[in-house]
Amino acid sequence: MMNNRTLLIYNPVSGKNSDDLDAIECILNQGLVHYDVLKTKNETSIDQYLRLKKDKYDMIIVAGGDGTISQTIDAMMYYDIASTMCIYPKGSTNEFAMALGITKESLKNIVNKTHETLKIDIGTYNGNRSFIYSMTFGNFTHVTYQTPQQLKNVFGHLAYWLYGFFSFYFLKLRTYEMTVRCDDRVYEGQFVFGGISNSNSVGTILQLPEVSFNDGVFELMLIRKPKKHKDFRHILKSLVLKNYDNDMFILDKGKAISFDSKRTHSWNKDGEFAGKLDSLNVTVHKKYLTLYR
Repeated sequence: MMNNRTLLIYNPVSGKNSDDLDAIECILNQGLVHYDVLKTKNETSIDQYLRLKKDKYDMIIVAGGDGTISQTIDAMMYYDIASTMCIYPKGSTNEFAMALGITKESLKNIVNKTHETLKIDIGTYNGNRSFIYSMTFGNFTHVTYQTPQQLKNVFGHLAYWLYGFFSFYFLKLRTYEMTVRCDDRVYEGQFVFGGISNSNSVGTILQLPEVSFNDGVFELMLIRKPKKHKDFRHILKSLVLKNYDNDMFILDKGKAISFDSKRTHSWNKDGEFAGKLDSLNVTVHKKYLTLYR
């Protein structure tokens, strides 16, 4: 029996299965878990609820995709909530859960007390907002939040590739002039993509080498503007082969990373639109969040 005060955050429109709530409640009831349920209605549901109940729960179960997890952690950091989190992945891609090796079986492990405990890094940007695994700008980045939900539910990861293929080949390749600082190193120039990640993939399109989730640093990736046809071919080849050892790519890692531009650009946070910004200052908080799996 679990005596922890538990909140189940459930996103009813995330993923393909409509009977996930029944399955989750069956597991919790069998384990004699006392819990409250929050069904999200919009992007502010989690923030509004946790603002009023910030000291009530020892454990928060998040049943949803990357966006739901991101919204929950954002509210937890903003209101200084130290609850342990459990993820029940039910989104169309579940990139964050997959990177951490979390499955739907993790909830049973917790109820049966056979779970593991993880502490992972969390990033904050521009002072007080957080992200869990990626902040990106440029080409490709709109794919995760502009891909229709119905397409994502049917095709999963393939939906991003279909939508990204259309966007990349049929829309104009945009360039972004940026000054990027990674700890004491500076990168300047025109880029077609840039981002910070605490995962081994970004948008399921860019695959990174094996990374640590609790080393206190985030990975930086930049793709330079192609000036010749061969540069463009190098970029596409690298994306397909997942080998970025050429002059078109910059890979680095750091504790403090910033981006500055003379113009505002759209940013993607954990697969969702994060607004238009002319500067982004990121700080890594080492082992900030405790997770069960």
